[in-house]
Amino acid sequence: MKKSFFQIIMGALVLSLGISSCKKDDKKDENCIACATFTDDYGTYTYCVGDEYAETQEEFDAYVAYLRAEGYTVKLSEKCD
Repeated sequence: MKKSFFQIIMGALVLSLGISSCKKDDKKDENCIACATFTDDYGTYTYCVGDEYAETQEEFDAYVAYLRAEGYTVKLSEKCD
């Protein structure tokens, strides 16, 4: 009886891990790009990779580093198709 209970619990655990990993893999199939949001005295702005100030991932990373160096709080996110 203890052995069957243990097998049921382990099977449920393996199944739940498998389902959660499938959900993570589904997101990888989407086209996601990094975005950064910050606020100054004039408003809240969001820039994503491919925008005017950040056409490449390297430019985006440099822009985020610049904003943080200037004292802005930058929140990173992703935008997916």
